[in-house]
Amino acid sequence: MNCRRISTTHRRTFLGLTALFHSLTSHAASEPVSFTLSSALEWAGENAPILQQVQARKTRAELELTNSKTAFLPSLDLNTSQRVGSPNGASSWALRATETLWSNGTNYITLKSAAANRDALEAEVVEVREKLTADLAARWFDYSRTEALIQIQTDQASLIESQFAVMKRQFEQGLKTREDYQRIRAQLLRTRAELVNLKTQREQIRVDLLALIGIPAASLSQIEPATPPIKPNPSWRNLLQKSDITLETNPTLARLQALREQATLSPLQARFNYWPNLQITAQAFHLQNGPFSQLLNAAPTIGTSSNLQWNAGIELSWNLWDWGALRRSIQAADATQSATLAQLKQTELNVKSQARQTTLELKRLAEEALLQAEVASMEEDNFRLVEDNYRRGRSSYLDLITALRDRADARARWNASYFATLVAHVRILQLEGGAYGWLLNFEKNL
Repeated sequence: MNCRRISTTHRRTFLGLTALFHSLTSHAASEPVSFTLSSALEWAGENAPILQQVQARKTRAELELTNSKTAFLPSLDLNTSQRVGSPNGASSWALRATETLWSNGTNYITLKSAAANRDALEAEVVEVREKLTADLAARWFDYSRTEALIQIQTDQASLIESQFAVMKRQFEQGLKTREDYQRIRAQLLRTRAELVNLKTQREQIRVDLLALIGIPAASLSQIEPATPPIKPNPSWRNLLQKSDITLETNPTLARLQALREQATLSPLQARFNYWPNLQITAQAFHLQNGPFSQLLNAAPTIGTSSNLQWNAGIELSWNLWDWGALRRSIQAADATQSATLAQLKQTELNVKSQARQTTLELKRLAEEALLQAEVASMEEDNFRLVEDNYRRGRSSYLDLITALRDRADARARWNASYFATLVAHVRILQLEGGAYGWLLNFEKNL
């Protein structure tokens, strides 16, 4: 009874400590973190499920490659047996070393296929990492664009609120018409509604970003957005000069090359089956019969016998007639190879087409962004001029509201064009296999 009470007490203590430990660890895991782009990429490299999946497949491929290499090495087996009988029974043990010198090319094909599979998965790790990096950066720049829009709308709302307070007093004193009062009030309400929508979009993008990084959506972790420049800077202009893409380091093309090598092995294995199958084995074993108690004695005793034996064997098998089954197997393997190579060729063409389209898109976005920057600068000057004329009584309040709205729209279009060029540049780097390295130093590069 006492033992049972002590056991129950220990179990309750253990469960309580376990619950406390999980509570502390879950609390620590949910601690909010402020991510920059580079720190988010590093975190995603360790925690993103899609990257962990392909890395696990690569590890399995490396293990399979090691196993295919050991198939060329001799194997060592130990067998023991005990038989009960009169007068003393019999026991035996055998140690066999077996080496298969030729297996009709099966081990060779398996080795080459495992090596090609490992190379393909190594390229796929880089490919998935680059795509994850580019997708994360695209959403990051989308978050930064939304944050910049919120700042623009906030500044505009603050300015409109101050103007509305003045307009309200003047309207109450009979110095302004109801039309002017209703116009500025409607503009203020529209600005506030846009702020609500933008903040909702920002939160939705933040949740998407956390999912890409590998963090639960309920986390309170925050994103540090990139800040767009007021006007184009030299570092950004240098990004627009890229006119071509170097595909020699493209991870997708590297993976396709490994898959092509793997596709050529299936027809080769089918043709090997036409050859004679030659199995050469060698064995050496030691037998000792007698009581089990004397099985491991170094010297034989009465009632025991021992001998050392070896053998080598050659087995030759050659199919002389199979009603054309081998021939049709080769034809089927060739057809499968042709289909696979055609599919890989189409993927290669898609990659090269994507590279050309992305280059043209960056050129278009660069020209548009430079024009939007110029328009934003002109609208800023125009607003300052209209604001000054309004204070002097030379411009109407409608002119002021219009200039204010045009300035905000121009700044928003410039910010959108700026981040769009960054996304296009990252997509080009993704095709070259260098997006991850460039974005790790994003704060220094811009």
